[in-house]
Amino acid sequence: MIKRDYAALERCGNALYGTNWKKPLAHYLNVSDSRIKKWQSDTIPDGVWSEIISLLKQKQIDIEQVLNDLDAN
Repeated sequence: MIKRDYAALERCGNALYGTNWKKPLAHYLNVSDSRIKKWQSDTIPDGVWSEIISLLKQKQIDIEQVLNDLDAN
């Protein structure tokens, strides 16, 4: 398990949205871009982590389905 800090948030954001991850993740979480930046020095709420984990799992399912579809051909 990784520490749930800003470095982990950045890692998740990059995995989900690439290098320009802050704005789309803020939109998904329904927070401002500035809130994302404030988490560099503030504690990131547990609810945020729950939402990010759910999104990562959904993206994983989507990617696996695409891979399965491609392998079927």
